[in-house]
Amino acid sequence: MRFRSRTPRSGSPGYRGTCRSITGSGGTQPSAADPLSSGSASCSADQRGETQQARTSHALHDNRSKILSFIKGIDSMDAKSKEMIIENYRKLLMTHGDGPAVTQNSAEGQRFRADKLMKIGNMSGAKILDLGCGVADLLPALQERFGSVKYTGIDIVPDFIENARIKYPDARFLCADVLSDNVDDVFDYVLLNGVFNNIYPEIDDVMRRMLRWAFAHALHGLGFNFISDRVNYRDESLAYHDPIAMLRFCMDELSRNVVMHHHYERCDVAVFVYRAS
Repeated sequence: MRFRSRTPRSGSPGYRGTCRSITGSGGTQPSAADPLSSGSASCSADQRGETQQARTSHALHDNRSKILSFIKGIDSMDAKSKEMIIENYRKLLMTHGDGPAVTQNSAEGQRFRADKLMKIGNMSGAKILDLGCGVADLLPALQERFGSVKYTGIDIVPDFIENARIKYPDARFLCADVLSDNVDDVFDYVLLNGVFNNIYPEIDDVMRRMLRWAFAHALHGLGFNFISDRVNYRDESLAYHDPIAMLRFCMDELSRNVVMHHHYERCDVAVFVYRAS
């Protein structure tokens, strides 16, 4: 479920060159190995590790239960919107193959967005969910940067998943809508790259429900990107989002430990949400 932004280059009317970083309370990145406090000082190192793991597991289980209860009975993306997106990408895949053009992106844009998301933390050996994975173009970038990773890709487009399974037979892929299908696994990091650039009537609601689901299934952190509405040019085929409203949503509903990079490149925004330490 990816629709990469076709944002303009520097010097064109749609480009705003300022690069801003907004950090929430406690905004320094926590250690990926220490999502919770280490426990009582009287415990041994092994006991502290076991206590931390148990606390993390219980907290995630409770949080997932609340999130799943919250979205239970709510329809996922409207059927017409989903059908439109699936058909659009099926045609793009037939026309362009599995290169950057299938997500209406350039190789350069594909790379700088991947590079930014991978700054969420040290993901070497991590269990990673690429939610809205498309043709899994994030996987080779992850392997190049971190070596071995435990990768799972999920997308609603069957053609994307079939293509990715052939191209990357050692990785795990699921064709699913996480808001309506039973996908209840836990990952170290959940990443959403270019997922929220599709424009359809219920995009704002779907975006927030997907982010709630994603963070409820992330042990250490959630990373996602979108196009800021702080621009002086708009492409009518793309969705733009209010970065202030999104920062407020993340801090109010997900975690106080949020890092937002606004206009880090063109009019893109990257957000990292970590479990509060």
